[in-house]
Amino acid sequence: LFKQRNEEVLKLGLKIKDSFSLGDAHWNYATYYNRIKDYENSYFHFNEAEKYFDYNKYYVGKMLVGKSFIKSRFSDYLGSEQDIIKAIKIFKKLKKYNDLWGCYSALGSIQYDLKLYDKALFYYERAIEYSSMSKNKLSLNNNMGLIYFKKKEYKTAISYFKKDLKTNLERENPTKYSR
Repeated sequence: LFKQRNEEVLKLGLKIKDSFSLGDAHWNYATYYNRIKDYENSYFHFNEAEKYFDYNKYYVGKMLVGKSFIKSRFSDYLGSEQDIIKAIKIFKKLKKYNDLWGCYSALGSIQYDLKLYDKALFYYERAIEYSSMSKNKLSLNNNMGLIYFKKKEYKTAISYFKKDLKTNLERENPTKYSR
């Protein structure tokens, strides 16, 4: 039903030349394919959506984040980083703090995957700064604890891991608590 409705939106969007409807339909497809881990189709639709959203920089930034995620899944860390940096420039101009903390967190994860731990910590710190300016508060204690663990700075790692354990995490988010 989802695909059928989305196909109808695409046809109608093309007929009436509505860029938003076309971009939104491709974004829906991109999200759908991303969830089922069909990254090739997801990337294609993020790319198409970005073209249709060209007039709205916020949505372009969202598509860049989506494309960055897929590139990182295939270890294209340079391409992933480039897309995130483009998105950051957009989100900074628009003062989209929720999106900025997500982007900096993604940069931290990319650096972690590259074993550039100090750089990962830098980006996680930036993510935390933007988190404090946003509606959603972000905890990267586990991520930062893992970096200190990899750096063999075990006391510092434990201190980060313990920070989240002091909250109601066991009840609020059992998966994160177990991790």
